[in-house]
Amino acid sequence: MDKLFELSEFLKSTQELNQKIDLLSKNLNLDNPCTEIRRHWIPRNEVMKFLGYADTQISAITKKYKIATSEIGKRKFYSTASLLEILEKNKK
Repeated sequence: MDKLFELSEFLKSTQELNQKIDLLSKNLNLDNPCTEIRRHWIPRNEVMKFLGYADTQISAITKKYKIATSEIGKRKFYSTASLLEILEKNKK
């Protein structure tokens, strides 16, 4: 009976580890086939979260600083290089 309990605990621990590995993989974008593109173009919602701005603010900043963007359908992407350049120019 003890061996059955030990096996059950081992399987439970293994499942928990697999879940953590899956979560880490998703966070690291290892399962994303477009990692090279994602280095150069960031979705609008991620830029908004990073900068802490809402729709109106991000639109104004995009125009003011002439941030390079690309639109595919209804989705808007921001150039990483453009964002880094603006952040670098405005550092104090």
